Amino acid sequence: QLHLDIWLPDAMEGPSPVSALIHAATMVVAGIFLVARTSPIFPEEAMLLTAWVGAFTALFAASMALVQPDFKKILAYSTISQLGFMLSAIGVGALTAGMYHLFTHAFFKALLFLGSGSVLHAVHTRQMSEMGGLAKKMPWTCATMYVGAFALAGFPFLFSGFYSKDAILGGALLFAFEGQHNVHGVLGTIKGLLGYGPFILLISAAALTAFYTFRMMILVFHGEPKNKEKYDHAHEMPATMTVPLIILAVLSTVLFPLMFGNTIEHLVNPHGHGHHGADAERAHHIAMIMSIVFALGGIALAYLMYYFNKIPTDIFMRTPQGKAAHRVFLNLYWMDEFYAVFIKKVVVWAEKCASFDRRVIDGAVDSAAPGLVFSSKGSGATDKYIVDYIVNLVGDVTRVIGNGVRQLQTGKIQDYALGAMTAILLFAFWISF
Repeated sequence: QLHLDIWLPDAMEGPSPVSALIHAATMVVAGIFLVARTSPIFPEEAMLLTAWVGAFTALFAASMALVQPDFKKILAYSTISQLGFMLSAIGVGALTAGMYHLFTHAFFKALLFLGSGSVLHAVHTRQMSEMGGLAKKMPWTCATMYVGAFALAGFPFLFSGFYSKDAILGGALLFAFEGQHNVHGVLGTIKGLLGYGPFILLISAAALTAFYTFRMMILVFHGEPKNKEKYDHAHEMPATMTVPLIILAVLSTVLFPLMFGNTIEHLVNPHGHGHHGADAERAHHIAMIMSIVFALGGIALAYLMYYFNKIPTDIFMRTPQGKAAHRVFLNLYWMDEFYAVFIKKVVVWAEKCASFDRRVIDGAVDSAAPGLVFSSKGSGATDKYIVDYIVNLVGDVTRVIGNGVRQLQTGKIQDYALGAMTAILLFAFWISF
C-alpha cells in the first residue's frame, strides 16, 4: 500500500507469466485477503483508517501510471491502484465487493500482463515510444487486451471489472451516507465529512484508471509505428500464447459475474447479511451513474488526445502547475530517492552502533573475561577437591558402616536367639553390678 509499493514496479523485470500469476492474482492480494479475514476484530477507527489508506493508494498509484513510458510499469502501478480499491472496500464495510474485485482483477490483470508479454516478445522493448500500430500485426493480442482494458477501466455492463468496481464505489458512498446519520457536534461533523473521503478518492482514481489504460492501448496498438525496424519484426504469437489470452478474455467479460457472482458472494458472506434499504439503493444507483460517467469520460479523453489528436497531448504541461505535477508523477514522488537517503542514514547509524558494540561492549566483555575465567577455575577447583571430597567421604563412611552392620544379618534363627540371650545376660550383669 501507500509508500510500501516501490518493489512492485521493479519486479516487472521478471517474465510476464510470473507477473500474471504472482503480481495479479496470488502474492500481492494475500495481504488483502488477510485483512478481509481479520476485519471483524478491528475497531471502527481502524477500519476508517484502512478505508483512507486504500483510497489514497488507489489515487496515488493511478497518478503515477498516467505518465509512465514503460508498458509493464503502467500495469504494475495499476495493480497497486486496484489493491487500494480492494483495501478501501474492506475498510468501508463492503467486504463482498472487495473480495469480488479480488477475483475479477485476477483474470483481467493476468490477461493484460500476459498480453504485455506477447507484445514484449514481438518488439523486444517495453517503451511505448518505440511501439505503435501493432493492432495490424497482432490482432488477437490487441483484441484480447482490449477486453482486459475495458474490464480494468470499468466499461459499463459488458465486463466483469465494472460490476466489482461499481460495488466498491457503492459501498464507499453508502459508508459516507451512514456516517451522516451519526453526526453529533463538531467532532461528529468532521467524522461525517471524513466518510466521504474514500469515495471521492476512489471515483477520481477510477477516472484516471480509464484514462491511463486507454492511453496505453492507443500508444501501443494504434497510430503510426514509431520504430519501423521493431514494427517490421513484430508478428502475432503462436497458439500457445494466444489461447490463454482468449480464455482469460472470456473470463473478463460479463460471463464471469453471471457464472460466479453469487458463488463468490456466498463464500464471502454465507449468512446473507448485507446492506439493504433506501440508503443502500440510493448509494449504489448514484455510484453506478458516476462510475459510468467517469469511466466513459476517461476513455473519451484518452481517445481525443492520443487517437484523434483533437486535444494536444501536452495540454497539461502548458502551466507551471501541470509541469510540476508531471514531474512529480514521472519521478514517482521521489520515493526511491527518499528511501535511498533514509537507508544511507540508517546505514551510517548502524555503522556507529557497530563501532560502539566493538569498542565499548566487546571491550567491557573482553576485559572482564580474565577475571571471570580465574573465578570460574577457582570455583571449579573448590567444587572438585573440597565439596566432592566431603560428599564422597560421607558416602564411603556410610558404605563401610553398612557393610559391617550387614554382617549381623545371617538369616539364621539360632544366631538371633544367641544374640538376644547374650544381650539379656549382659544387661542383667550390668544391673547387678
